[in-house]
Amino acid sequence: MIYDYREDVSVRKNQRWVPPSTQRHTVISDYEKHNIVFRRCRGILNKLAPEKFDKLCNDLLSVGIDSKAILKGIILLIFDKALEEAKYSFTYAQLCKRLCELAPNFEPPGTAGPATFQRLLIAKCQDEFENRSKAFKAYDKDGYLDMEEEEQRHVAKLKMLGNIKFICELGKLDMLHESILHRCIKQLLDKKKHESISDRAEDLECLCQIMKTIGRRLDTNKAKALMDQYFERMLKLSENQELPARIRFMLQDCLELRSSDWVPRRAMRDQGPKLIEQVRQEAARVSLRPNQSLILKPQGPGMLPSSTKKTSIPPSKTPQSLLKPQMAVPLNQPAKVPIKQVAIQEKPKPVKKRTNHKKDVLTALEIILQELEKTGAVLDATKSVKEKVQNKFVPAVVCTVMKYGLPKTDSDRDTLSTLIASLKKENVVNATHFMEGFNELLGQLTELEVDYPLIKSSIATYAARAVIDNVVTLSELCEPMENGAYYPLIMLCLQRLQKLKDKEWLVKLVNDSKINLLKMLPEIDQNKEKMIDILDGKNLSFLFPLLRLQGDIWKQIKTDPNPQTLYKWIKDSVDPSLHKEKGFINALTTGILKYVTQESSLQDGMDVTIVPDKVVQEKEKALLNKFKPLLQRFVHENLNLQMVALYALQTHCFHTNFPKGMLLRFFVNLYDMEVIDEEAFLNWKEDVTDEFMGKGEALFQVNQWLTWLATAEEEESEDDDD
Repeated sequence: MIYDYREDVSVRKNQRWVPPSTQRHTVISDYEKHNIVFRRCRGILNKLAPEKFDKLCNDLLSVGIDSKAILKGIILLIFDKALEEAKYSFTYAQLCKRLCELAPNFEPPGTAGPATFQRLLIAKCQDEFENRSKAFKAYDKDGYLDMEEEEQRHVAKLKMLGNIKFICELGKLDMLHESILHRCIKQLLDKKKHESISDRAEDLECLCQIMKTIGRRLDTNKAKALMDQYFERMLKLSENQELPARIRFMLQDCLELRSSDWVPRRAMRDQGPKLIEQVRQEAARVSLRPNQSLILKPQGPGMLPSSTKKTSIPPSKTPQSLLKPQMAVPLNQPAKVPIKQVAIQEKPKPVKKRTNHKKDVLTALEIILQELEKTGAVLDATKSVKEKVQNKFVPAVVCTVMKYGLPKTDSDRDTLSTLIASLKKENVVNATHFMEGFNELLGQLTELEVDYPLIKSSIATYAARAVIDNVVTLSELCEPMENGAYYPLIMLCLQRLQKLKDKEWLVKLVNDSKINLLKMLPEIDQNKEKMIDILDGKNLSFLFPLLRLQGDIWKQIKTDPNPQTLYKWIKDSVDPSLHKEKGFINALTTGILKYVTQESSLQDGMDVTIVPDKVVQEKEKALLNKFKPLLQRFVHENLNLQMVALYALQTHCFHTNFPKGMLLRFFVNLYDMEVIDEEAFLNWKEDVTDEFMGKGEALFQVNQWLTWLATAEEEESEDDDD
């Protein structure tokens, strides 16, 4: 048999290993394609650094993002990296910002509009936040953990905190609305049923992470009342001995951070990723510092000049100067003749004797107030205060004057209010001085309430008189009392104003000041139904007739749900001047929505967490269609009033815990029925306000449909141009 070497070579060629990447595939499955894309994405993310950011962003956009599945996969990869490398959260958030602007949108079959990168990212953030501690709590079991479990627990905890930090970095770049971040904080502070205080340690650690990362951005004038409430609860929690000491110290660090105007101590500063050039510059700065170890020092007697070495002089004849320690003379310099050093004592600088110390001022003020109490001579007291008080002590004087009257009679407090008004006329006190003194007194309210149980009534008298005497405005007075702070002080102030003046004057004052009385209530009572009850109880319902109207409309609909009957009642009972008022449209829309949903999708026994069946949805639509002419009659061609109707719908969904699909169904139906115009929907989307609860969740539910609406409107306008 003849051996054919060529056959052996061909066999070996066929058996040789060939890299899969070099093989030609006629057909490639989606699974393989996704794996190739995700492998490239991982490689790019592993190389992500500040100096290569732009190039790697472009590389990531060119990996082949041609489906929603790939877009979702990229988001998952970015999230995994951000959670593993929390120090680089800012860089990954910037990457998301860039992808949000440049990544393509997709419209998979069966959906009404394109799915944007931002919407998918928000959905992922929500999922990660709600499941933040599940992996971590899996290791919270009785007994000790072995070394491997302890390590896994530590990794899970780092990922949990990394998730919170990444969400905050997205918030810094406006990828997440501030209302979403506030909702996260409220959820972390909220105590669940059957949950002990020690079980909340992980949530509170996440809360501290949020405050350290984005607290400065959230602490605006608009959100000050909310932030004050958060930090009041954090202060109480930091004093709770049931919490681990580590968590209490974290809370104390956050309290200290806010008190120092969000300027962190050096130890708390988060040194994020740096450019290579920055690292080199820092290294150069360090190398320029003098190295103390290189300074030459004498190492022993042999290294000293001969003039400093010991001599054999008997102790009895040793000069006194030799008994004193001598300074080592450098080797390259001649020894200097020692000169007797005379100690020169610096005379202490004369300290200027300060006059008008705060303590002295308040002591003098006490004497003035005692004299005023005896004589009632307000002008003399005003003159004395003006002579003795420097401008910087005026707020303390205002606070002391009000405190002085707490144990006194109403007549005495009235005299003290007259004194403050007189000081205002003499330009000693202004609105800022009064509010600073007023806030100082409110800060002592808890302590003073022990000795003076009716202190809020006394303070309400001072506040009412200050408004009447034009020392401050009502809106300025209300600022420290937002979100139920010091409640029911605001109601007592309004009652006192009515008593001192009259109803008509107070109604005009409240309307002119444009205060949102709903925001003055405790957060739990911030709904219109509760507000109506509170105002009724305080005999102040005359301030908001439209709120009363909402209750009347609801009673009318319950009595007879016929739209024609309701319209006739409105014509007969409601002043025509109110028909274009926002409060009237809000009351009307709320009443109709309440009736429609209670008769259909919110009937007793309905599960709001699932979409109702088709029969219920059709009934809901038919009931809304019955009231279509009535709604059109009042909001037709008025975008502002249509926005009011949309906010009424948002608020209704918020108070019913956002039943699944309800907001989207009503948006679609109101659009199809031509009750609300496209422009009103888009204006509602862009409008930023904290006046109505639930905007973040509402946007999350209808954002996809609104994107479709905006796209459809643009296409329609292009067709019209053609």
